[in-house]
Amino acid sequence: MGSPAPLLITFAVYLLFVLKVGPRYMKDRKPMNLSLFIRCYNVFQVLACTFFIHWIHQRGTSYKSTWRCIENRREPEAAIQLANITWLFMWLRIIELLETVIFVLRKKQNQVSPLHLYHHISTVCLLWLFMKYSPSELIINLINAKA
Repeated sequence: MGSPAPLLITFAVYLLFVLKVGPRYMKDRKPMNLSLFIRCYNVFQVLACTFFIHWIHQRGTSYKSTWRCIENRREPEAAIQLANITWLFMWLRIIELLETVIFVLRKKQNQVSPLHLYHHISTVCLLWLFMKYSPSELIINLINAKA
């Protein structure tokens, strides 16, 4: 989380491919048949999202508790686990950039709308900002205690 440079490079490559390189590459080609890949990708997404929902449910997180600061000074492992889960969730959002790549390779460029691109980029950016600038009070206390 030290620098946004890797994320910005990822977004630059992503936008370059889905807006310029990919459509130009596919211009004189038939749409790729990615049905098996898409099925595997969808199964992966369902399993990953189920994992995250299960993780949240197991910890008793409710609508009311999501709007409060997480303070649990007796369980430092919980804060570290929360940081790890948030990191995994951000990686899942980065993997979702593949959806747009699939649209391009299947010659479905009409589905690559500005709103679609904004959605995928903004969710990753918001998670990155959350992880960088808004750690829970417990994580800050853990870092200070180890120093």
